[in-house]
Amino acid sequence: MALAGCCAQDVVTPPGPGEDAAASTQDDARAAGDRDAAPGIDATNSDAGAMFLDAMTAMNADAAMSSLACHVDRFMVCEDLEEATSTNDEASDASNLNASSPGCINGDNFSAGGFMHTSRICPVEAADWYSTNFVHCDSITYFAEYRLHPLTPCEPGALRLEVQGRNCADPTVRCTTTGADQSIIFEVPPGNMVGSFKAGVIRVATDVKIDYELTYSVRR
Repeated sequence: MALAGCCAQDVVTPPGPGEDAAASTQDDARAAGDRDAAPGIDATNSDAGAMFLDAMTAMNADAAMSSLACHVDRFMVCEDLEEATSTNDEASDASNLNASSPGCINGDNFSAGGFMHTSRICPVEAADWYSTNFVHCDSITYFAEYRLHPLTPCEPGALRLEVQGRNCADPTVRCTTTGADQSIIFEVPPGNMVGSFKAGVIRVATDVKIDYELTYSVRR
């Protein structure tokens, strides 16, 4: 008879009616609460991450720009031999560059040709202006083109090419930009006269020293 009380046994009481449903309801509520809270946390983290990435992108862009060879200390010496004795910062002070073939030498005797001029623009210069003589044909329309090609690595738009009296919105004028290169091509209508074009290389960016090529050509 002593054997009947020698060992204690755990007794598992099965849940009563409704207890499983109540526990399940509490678990569902907690899970739903977690899901409701998560989007807010994710959105906050996402906004902070986006702001961080934007800041890093801006910093990297600034660092990349400042590392380009064209950006210099404006107080350092910048030798521009072309302006050693005079300045061509204004269109009225343009340096004269004569093409070997300015169009029609006489009548409609047209000859294509041109030239390339190399120079430098310094941080304290507003622009370099050049004047090119040309001759109209009697009855032939031909095209004249100026092309600017920076030789010093710099961001696009650091310089701007202009031709006085030529508007890019005019249907007789075509302006194109490819990377840092710029081109302005325009019609030269018939006319019994000799004239000159004035082209300007305008400095847009601050504190830059840029060597460049300015090409002029005429063609049919």
